[in-house]
Amino acid sequence: MPTRSKNERTRAGCWTCRARRKKCDETRPHCKNCSNLLLRCEGYDVRVKWASQTTPSVIHDQTFQGKSEPSSKIRGNGRMVEPFLTRPHAAIGSPRRDILFEYLGRDYLDSLTAKDREILQDFFEWGVMTIISNIWTTPEKYLEVFAESKTLQAVCLTYQVTIDPRHAALVDQYYQRGIEQFRRELLKPARIENEGTIYAGLLLGSISMNRNMPWSIHLNGLASILEERGVFAHLDGGAKDFIYLLGVTDLPSHAFGRKTKHLHLWAKHCRSKSGIEQVTGLPCSLVDLLCLVMEPGIEEQLLQWQLESGTQEQQKIWDASRYAGVIMAENHCLSHSGIKQVFAESPDLQSPKLAFAVRQIINTLYELRAQVTKDFPRLSQALLFPLGAAGSQPWALSAADKALVNDCLSNLAVNELPLHPYYNVVSRALQELWENGNGRTINQVVKDLDIELALF
Repeated sequence: MPTRSKNERTRAGCWTCRARRKKCDETRPHCKNCSNLLLRCEGYDVRVKWASQTTPSVIHDQTFQGKSEPSSKIRGNGRMVEPFLTRPHAAIGSPRRDILFEYLGRDYLDSLTAKDREILQDFFEWGVMTIISNIWTTPEKYLEVFAESKTLQAVCLTYQVTIDPRHAALVDQYYQRGIEQFRRELLKPARIENEGTIYAGLLLGSISMNRNMPWSIHLNGLASILEERGVFAHLDGGAKDFIYLLGVTDLPSHAFGRKTKHLHLWAKHCRSKSGIEQVTGLPCSLVDLLCLVMEPGIEEQLLQWQLESGTQEQQKIWDASRYAGVIMAENHCLSHSGIKQVFAESPDLQSPKLAFAVRQIINTLYELRAQVTKDFPRLSQALLFPLGAAGSQPWALSAADKALVNDCLSNLAVNELPLHPYYNVVSRALQELWENGNGRTINQVVKDLDIELALF
């Protein structure tokens, strides 16, 4: 019986993995690789295919129930354009080339190099799905904003090359291009409050996180510009959405070694929301407390916080995040009290609250590892925060605990940490702290490594 080579790429995988040219684990109904990367798995059903000849041939699943089969469209030059098929539950992750013509126009597409077009197609095939789920917008609205902003177009191409290892050699080139376009945009006062400009600024922060480069400078710069324009003083519906995104990225609880001052945007402009905050996956009532981890006495408020309704896995992650907040608050208190943090040599000198919080997180990690469900991979993104917080207290961790933290980080990176700098740099910082800490705190270690860690 023939066997498949370990490195052979699947030919029967889900459509998302095929588009990404990645090996699929072929788990049904949705593959785990997509779930772990927070990508929308497009499934395995036979889809509409268009031949390259003038007359398209259509192959479709007989059980398809959606809009009628699309007819071919001819543009001005007589070339056939592949139709965009809207299917039930279809998202921006499966557009065909005609939607790019519709929104972006032929002039823009013709101005791109072949490599640019390839990267753009990949971005709309799967890269954009890692953005859409975390911002307050719809795929259609995002496309409209994208079409109107050359800056956002340049930055989105940059974003795509930073998350696709195939384009690693192009990252510096595209990053420089995106930065230059963004700076040119900032010189135009009328464009400062443009949605595309603001999205581009936020995305540059994400790109810098992915590249292990300083990211808070983009956040603070964008906030400064918006403040100069009076945006914070007159928050309407659209402006609030951007401020929420800025506020989340500015959370003092979710960063180690930040190089710029915290702006406390959530505390000033975003508190008292209801529901779940989309970027962190945490209840807004908990985020309202996490934004105050630098305030005296916040630990008790975190310990008294009442879990909100949710799935069992959600509540466990929220509980772990609450204790992560306690750790961050205690760390801040110690760092400003003149008390040098003592590590494994004298664990008894540590705060009982810290020991309790670390143990609660570790216990939760053990429980969640044994209770993975089909919904868990999407929720697991929120684990990076408690993982980083617990890992920052090596005196409270056994060798098995450290192995668990490393294992969880590897799982977040789909067992390919070297290919995912965002998670790999967290692992690198924790390893440095554990092996060569010499009394340093995690913030000191991160600063010595000259990096900024984000735990989103």
